[in-house]
Amino acid sequence: SQSLFFLVTYVLLLGAALFHGFYGLRNVLFELDPAAPLKKTISWGLILIGLGLFIIGGWAAWISFQGAVVV
Repeated sequence: SQSLFFLVTYVLLLGAALFHGFYGLRNVLFELDPAAPLKKTISWGLILIGLGLFIIGGWAAWISFQGAVVV
């Protein structure tokens, strides 16, 4: 976990997995045909949640790369 290759790989996979999951969830929710304002709210909500999870996951990968113990 202290290899730069693994850090980059973890972060790239995290981004790809979050995009894949939230884009799929967005499409499933849009299949319900909500009103246009609700579509915009759903999209922005999922973007913000995804970015938040990416930041937390990236931080965790960085801490692991540094070798620090998180309690």
